Amino acid sequence: YFVANHTANDFDGWLPLAVPFGSAVRYDPISGRSGRLTQRSEGAAMQLYVQLAAGETMILCAAAMDSRVPAWTYVKPAGEPVPVAGNWSVEFVEGGPKLPAAYPLKALASWTHAPDAAAQVFAGTARYTVRFATPRGDADDWWLDLGDVRDSARVRLNGRDVGALFAIPFRIQVG
Repeated sequence: YFVANHTANDFDGWLPLAVPFGSAVRYDPISGRSGRLTQRSEGAAMQLYVQLAAGETMILCAAAMDSRVPAWTYVKPAGEPVPVAGNWSVEFVEGGPKLPAAYPLKALASWTHAPDAAAQVFAGTARYTVRFATPRGDADDWWLDLGDVRDSARVRLNGRDVGALFAIPFRIQVG
């Protein structure tokens, strides 16, 4: 199955399937992660525990499968989201019709709001940079949520390439 959450809300719950199955494996087409989903019987129907963010997709293989596939890792927030705050800089790297001038930002925003009018018609690549302190808290992993991205993003953290995003939700595990 190809499953897409085309709602504005995250889904975190039990998903019934209309066909019988032995086990089910989730494949994330964006991150490449995979794992066996938790399942239960509810009357005559089988259900899978699924977490799917608004706009997120997955590939689901439900069949008489080998249950030795490692379990899917579910996400449980360790606290409230921590905004990435700081002074941003935007530098236009390549594209055209001409490269707009670099500029600073107090809060993250689209380059279409740049002070240089050339940004209004620019098509290409820009580099958004910010320095911030590691959030406080005890978590097994951190997620970086970029929010509203137009059309793709490559994420680097402390000089390390974390990955590329090209579909909603624009979030990625950063370690």
